[in-house]
Amino acid sequence: MIGKFLRLALLTTIFFSVAAAAAEEEFTTGVVGAARSGYWIGAYSFGPDANGDLALLKYDNADALVFAKPYGPSQGFNDANFYRIVPLHDGGAIVIGQSTTGFDGIAAGYSLHRVDATGAPVWSLSGLNASYFTNDNFQTQGTVLLGIDNSGGVWFPANGHIYRISSAGTLTDFGQASSSSDETYAAAVDPVSGNLYFATPADTDLLSPAQILRYTTSGTKTSIWTAPDAATRPQFLTVGTDGNLYAVGNNSSTHIAFSLTSSGTTRWSTTFGSSLYGFSTFAGMATQFAAFPDGSTVALDTSSMLYHVSATGQIETLQNDGYETSVVDGEDTSIGVTVQGDVVLSRLGASVLRVSSVSGQIISVIDSGGFGIPPTVLADGSVLMYSATPGGIDVQHISPQGVQLATTPDLVVSTAAPAQTRVDQIGLDGAWFASAEGGQGFTIDYIAAANVMFIPWFTYSVDPVSDTSGLAWVTFQGSPTPGATSATLQIARSNPGVFNSGGVAGVVIGSAVLTATDCSNARLQYQFDADEFDGIGGYIPLTRLSPSTTPCVEANGQTTPPQNANASLHGFDADQSGSWFDPDTGGQGIELTIIPAGNGSSGLVFGAWFTFDAPPANDSLHEHWFTLQGDMSTALNGTVTVPIIQSVGGSLDSLPSTFYAQVGTVTLSMLSCTSATMSYSFNNSTAAKSFANLSGSINLTKIGGCVTP
Repeated sequence: MIGKFLRLALLTTIFFSVAAAAAEEEFTTGVVGAARSGYWIGAYSFGPDANGDLALLKYDNADALVFAKPYGPSQGFNDANFYRIVPLHDGGAIVIGQSTTGFDGIAAGYSLHRVDATGAPVWSLSGLNASYFTNDNFQTQGTVLLGIDNSGGVWFPANGHIYRISSAGTLTDFGQASSSSDETYAAAVDPVSGNLYFATPADTDLLSPAQILRYTTSGTKTSIWTAPDAATRPQFLTVGTDGNLYAVGNNSSTHIAFSLTSSGTTRWSTTFGSSLYGFSTFAGMATQFAAFPDGSTVALDTSSMLYHVSATGQIETLQNDGYETSVVDGEDTSIGVTVQGDVVLSRLGASVLRVSSVSGQIISVIDSGGFGIPPTVLADGSVLMYSATPGGIDVQHISPQGVQLATTPDLVVSTAAPAQTRVDQIGLDGAWFASAEGGQGFTIDYIAAANVMFIPWFTYSVDPVSDTSGLAWVTFQGSPTPGATSATLQIARSNPGVFNSGGVAGVVIGSAVLTATDCSNARLQYQFDADEFDGIGGYIPLTRLSPSTTPCVEANGQTTPPQNANASLHGFDADQSGSWFDPDTGGQGIELTIIPAGNGSSGLVFGAWFTFDAPPANDSLHEHWFTLQGDMSTALNGTVTVPIIQSVGGSLDSLPSTFYAQVGTVTLSMLSCTSATMSYSFNNSTAAKSFANLSGSINLTKIGGCVTP
């Protein structure tokens, strides 16, 4: 069972419908949007209300429902349906609502709604005349672009004007960017500075050379680049992780690609391929263009050639299996990229093609089944494909290899709030994890004597790294109010330290709220400070991993007996589970789950060991962690030996680990209920790296002592 913590979580083949405890309503899929972890579905129903009723549902990467929230006029949602969902850094989203449909399918009214990571409304702006989305051009209203800045505010130009919406929902008009309401634009937002870069014709003369304008968050406008001639037009912009600007466009005969500094100095410029007929807008999956985080881009030109432009301007031709762009704006072909480095092409009604940007070779060709909307690429590399049906949009979840993982769920939304269980109880103690994020997880330890909840999170850096430099861990700590069904916690990390040496202090880097719906299911909403883990936030559904060993009080007040109540055996007792550390090396420790053998079970030893790199450190915070996993089959006189497991390759609250290996063994000797020794011996494997051949012993003390329920 504990192996789930390490292995890739198996994707389910069906969706789970929303459990409805009271009044419920059935909804139809309206729009789907990718998130950092999983995806959103915006849904609507046809009811007596002329505007209809709306719901927002969040699913994880394994297609399990995280939450479902119904909305209506009482929450400020006076929309007929949702039009687009744009994920935010804090785990929430900007939801674009559409009120009515006017001439030729052009929406006459839009609303912007900001919701937090739990789906709760934060603010709404209604009655907006522009179209707030990222990959369509409305020639009668002007192309409208939307970008997300570091504070969660949004930028967009509409009818030649630049607007910004702050994270609090305040709309500011920063003036005219172009005199043309039907010109097509390209734009990008720097997530660090919040600057908007906007490619547009000259303000007063469409025949003049194009410019790239830079708008600061205060509205200061500067022209940082002017095209060498009137035929040269940037059609796609992106900001790389280095803060530089990368652009792709065309002139009368070729593609152009170039990179600028934030002040407009040209870093490099190159030409390739043939020109394009249409333009494209800034989007995660954009027509004819897409970008990787480092600023490298891919482009499909009108001669059906697929190109990869590196962040240094090197051009490579990729296979594309005959994909072509349309003569009019290329709207039947879309390009997207994955964090794994693949390029995803899709042609409406045809197929989805995956190409490696590293080798240039075709990985897979996926039959779409006649989908009619460009697919969405999820963080794990799978895609969501859609087909319009009389009842809404049919959604299919497809693996990178072309295997169907799930189909559209029954969108039955309960209007009743879920029951909640008190959190100040040791019945919640043990190992927990998010089912779609195997290879990372949590341990909950409620220290009743001090009324302290201590929850280490064993995870990875924000971006996936294939070695141990990507390991990361933090702790959640707080004192819940007696009987409360939620606990507000501080997120802390230890200052950089050295493996099994010295003591280090900690620093608070964010906040979180833990709630539990029952004794085996919980939710953790978290938000890191802006300078920690890129300031991201989220809402994680947690499932108990290790069996409970103490009774637990459920939401209805009834007590659920422990899942495992084996008696003490061979010097081991379930009361030895909890938080252990060496007072001489404060800032690191181990979370133990101990289940003695008995009743047909060989017992369990699970340990999450949070520590630091053995010199030399391979990252700035020196964070390192292992897991101990084994049974009690060799336990005798309070001593047992279990393997040390190392896992790598995941990303924080997003991707599961990609590799794990045994790197040594630990011998636990339980001297009493409050003291133990842990002798470690690392092997000489490649996976052990700087820990290879290290051995030693740690004296452990249990925080809170041994407390029985």
